[in-house]
Amino acid sequence: MNTAEIKLELFRWLDQQNESMLKQLHTTWISKNMGAKMEKEGSVTILGYEAMSQDKERENEASEWLEGTLNHSEL
Repeated sequence: MNTAEIKLELFRWLDQQNESMLKQLHTTWISKNMGAKMEKEGSVTILGYEAMSQDKERENEASEWLEGTLNHSEL
């Protein structure tokens, strides 16, 4: 069975489902795929933050910049 035949079979099967089943399938598919995407992106983000936290020079520059932007009279 080639890709086109698989797609056709899936579309025909989906077309036969009632609204409740379609909503359930949609929710399941979205949560599974979004979960995997978020997990992948989350791990990349965590690694990025870990790398940034180990860069002491840039961390010091950021702290100095932040201190310079604060209006101490308002604190």
